[in-house]
Amino acid sequence: MEILKEEFIKEIDYGIKQIKKNYGIGYYIVKGILFIGKSLRIARKTLDELIKESRENAIKQINLTVESASKVNFNSLESSLNKIVEETFDKYKESDEVCRRCKRNEIFYRKIIPMLKEAYKERLLTAAVLLNSKGENYEEKVRNAYQRKGEAIQEMNKFLKRAGEILKVIEKNKLTKWEYIEIGKKLILYSKKRIKKRIDEIYEK
Repeated sequence: MEILKEEFIKEIDYGIKQIKKNYGIGYYIVKGILFIGKSLRIARKTLDELIKESRENAIKQINLTVESASKVNFNSLESSLNKIVEETFDKYKESDEVCRRCKRNEIFYRKIIPMLKEAYKERLLTAAVLLNSKGENYEEKVRNAYQRKGEAIQEMNKFLKRAGEILKVIEKNKLTKWEYIEIGKKLILYSKKRIKKRIDEIYEK
């Protein structure tokens, strides 16, 4: 269990380093949300606070997802996943950035919440497969879970595909500020590239 948690948190921290290095994603935060007319020093300080808060929430989701995935019963997979989602989704969404940033209107509850549940379910399944895969480290677990590199990339990208679908609904119905939508788009693009690079590393070993 700790192998997965450590890997996922490591990837979060790697992504944060890239954000700070490039400042591309941060630009949208600085431009439109809190910092109009403020100095770059104040903007960077507040951006760091937002990144810190997002990191803490992401780690909460990782811990919950991995711990819940350890309870998945592969003998009755679908019912087991559905049961875990129903039991833990309320806690999961407390630290979800979509839930924290979107308007809570009829469209949010009718469309976004069911989509978030499906995304969570997919994350649970991926984590459960890796937990049940043999290996002394993350790389070995991935290679044993997915025999081909292409299969691993496809599986790891399922959550991002779902995230993109959710983002389209949010954008179409104007459920949050455009700056958050732009951030979401950039994060999805970055994550796709990072997943491919990480999987390439794993299968080259």
